[in-house]
Order: sequence, then structure tokens, then C-alpha cells
Amino acid sequence: MSTQNARPLGLFTLLFASGAIFLATGSLQAQSIYGGVRGVVTDASGASIATAKVTLINDGTAEQRSATVSGQGEYTFNQVIPGAYTVTVEAQGFKKVDR
Repeated sequence: MSTQNARPLGLFTLLFASGAIFLATGSLQAQSIYGGVRGVVTDASGASIATAKVTLINDGTAEQRSATVSGQGEYTFNQVIPGAYTVTVEAQGFKKVDR
């Protein structure tokens, strides 16, 4: 096999690999700076408290966001900027809890 015959195949391989890398990176998304906070509100026996109100407070900015828990006691805060937070949970008949 001569060198002239090997070059077109080498060039084809290089172009194919470049195209494959381009196509693979075209579907990638940028990383997000946001996080999330999820939890479940339960009483001492482990039963969910569906009537609870959960408040997320940014300790640095005092910004507050509130959520009502689901029927299973679950809550979610999406797109949370990294930092220190306090989570407050309140429900009628229960003591207020800060964490």
C-alpha cells in the first residue's frame, strides 16, 4: 500500500471524527449555577403533614420563598442560588421548626 492511498483514508477519518465531536457537543447544555431544595414534612410518628407551609430563607439576602407541601408532605424549591439557607416549617397544631 502506498502513502498516496493512505492519505485520503486518513483525511476522511479526521473529518469524520471532527464531525462526530461537533454533533456530540451540539446537544450538550451549559451547566446551571442553580440548585434545589427538597424535603418531606412528617410528624414524630412518620406521618406526612400535608397542611404544612415551608419557607426557604436566604441567610445572606433575607429573600424568602414559600411552598405548600403535597398530600405526601413533600416540598420542592427549584432554581435556588447557592448559599446558606434556613428552612422554616409551620403547621397548625405543631411547633414551628427552623433548620
